[in-house]
Amino acid sequence: MGASIKIINAEYGIASCSKEDIPLYILKYCKAENVNIFYLHQRDWLVLNEGNPNFERLKELTLLYLELDNQARSKVTDESMKMGMRFFIFLNEIIRIRKKLYEKRRWLKTA
Repeated sequence: MGASIKIINAEYGIASCSKEDIPLYILKYCKAENVNIFYLHQRDWLVLNEGNPNFERLKELTLLYLELDNQARSKVTDESMKMGMRFFIFLNEIIRIRKKLYEKRRWLKTA
C-alpha cells in the first residue's frame, strides 16, 4: 500500500491512491467505488480515492477546509449537515485525532 500513495499536500497530510490500492480493511465495509476518503492512521494521512468521479472537487474541498480556522470550519460543517453531507464531520474527526497525536508527541519530547 505505501508505495502506491501519492502525496498531494505534505503540510496537511493529504495523499491519494487508486481504487485498486485502497486497503482491504476499508473494503470490508464498502466497495472501492464508494470510498471518497479514508484516514491512514499509521502515516497520519488523509487519503483520497483517485477513482472517485469527484476526486478533484474533494481534493480542493479537503485542502480548503483544513486551511480554515475553527470558527469557519464550524459554519461549514453546520451548513453541510443541513444538506445531509457528512464529509466535513469526517474531516473534523481527523482534526481531533491529529490534535491528540500532536499533543502526545509534544509531551513525549518534553518528558
